[in-house]
Amino acid sequence: MMQPKTIRLGILFEASLVALAWFLGWLLGIPPLDQVHLRWEAVGWGSLATVPALFAMLVCTRLPWGALRRLMEEIELHVVPLFRGASTFQLIVLSLVAGIGEEALFRGVLLGWLGKFMNPWLALGISGVLFGLGHLITPTYALLAGMLGCYLGFLVMSYDNLLVAIVAHALYDYVALNYLLGRQPDHGRLNPGN
Repeated sequence: MMQPKTIRLGILFEASLVALAWFLGWLLGIPPLDQVHLRWEAVGWGSLATVPALFAMLVCTRLPWGALRRLMEEIELHVVPLFRGASTFQLIVLSLVAGIGEEALFRGVLLGWLGKFMNPWLALGISGVLFGLGHLITPTYALLAGMLGCYLGFLVMSYDNLLVAIVAHALYDYVALNYLLGRQPDHGRLNPGN
């Protein structure tokens, strides 16, 4: 069962990314959350944009290819146990804070800052690579996370609204965590009130 301290540390870490994004945004003159425009259509587009990412994750978890199989073994051995026993509420909070923190930092500040100095597509690629490196569990995981980072950056560039990527990221994390926990025979989920 997951220790409450572990989930609190995860939430604290992701929240620290919001603070880091604000600080770097202030330093570089790119306030990341100024790029968030609260519109219902952004929530809708972000929710819809989750579908291709979840489909890709589902394909990756089911393909028997060597690197993907080893990645799933690593995730099931080292990542999933960190979330075993987490309540629905805890997973929602963690996913939401991760979506806000990581998007504010990587797409809000980094992509915006790089876009001032180079071709937007190159900026998208570099921010995606850095996002992947920030998720370096295995080289395969970093590659997949980098591709997801490019996809989320593309959403920001397409909709000119960081909220689309925040919603897509948070919803993806929540559904993916639940899916991975559900694959475990004894996933030990607690009821939503815990």
